[in-house]
Amino acid sequence: MSIRNAAKAFIIKDNKILLNKCINTTGFAMDGIFANEVYYDLPGGGQKQYETLEEAIKRECAEETGYNVAVDRLVALYEEIYMDIEARKQYPDYTHKVYFIFTCHLLDEEIRTITEKDIDQVESEWIDIKDIANIKLQPEIIKNNLQVILSTENPIFLGSKRIKQENQSIDEMFSYNVKKDNKVFIYWYDKNIKIISGEKARKFLAQIEGADSVEAQQLMAKVTGNLKRKKDGDINTIVIRGTHYTRNKNNC
Repeated sequence: MSIRNAAKAFIIKDNKILLNKCINTTGFAMDGIFANEVYYDLPGGGQKQYETLEEAIKRECAEETGYNVAVDRLVALYEEIYMDIEARKQYPDYTHKVYFIFTCHLLDEEIRTITEKDIDQVESEWIDIKDIANIKLQPEIIKNNLQVILSTENPIFLGSKRIKQENQSIDEMFSYNVKKDNKVFIYWYDKNIKIISGEKARKFLAQIEGADSVEAQQLMAKVTGNLKRKKDGDINTIVIRGTHYTRNKNNC
């Protein structure tokens, strides 16, 4: 298994964005996309050895959409790692990816022959930006931060995500990233809901180091104001945004 650099393009024209329409053909759910479900992806794909990212995105866009594009600038960086063992076996080159996301523009409006569609790709579509909220755009963190990405003057790091196995017992709804100036960004799924800094950030990082999955979820729920406790004899029930976890009170 290798780490895959994926060069992806935001191509916008007349308030519409060019996306690849796809259908999940893996036979199992992948990051919330069920088998045979329709989803959308940014044009672009894997960087070949000795190919620059700019060359990769131009080639991929031409292959997948038929359009020739010019690269404007890098706007975002994002990493995802799939934890599903079966996915890793079947798609070893696609389960650890680093996304380099660029804004691009069309060199002309001629649609040439599509020579190589992406995995799962059915066709390419121009989608009105205001309708993005109503579709499944992957990775979801790009959809949730679309306006920020398109308006930023400097490239932003969207974080790293470990995509859990579908049968994972703990719903890891909270995650965090340490960013510049040691600020800690806490996310509910892919939505940033809390930023802490200074002494609070140092205390948080000291507490979460070495914590198991349930303890880490409880800590992030507490910090973001989403933790409730219910006691029943020797059992404490932790309620995190509707999800219940139970432990002996001596361990909670």
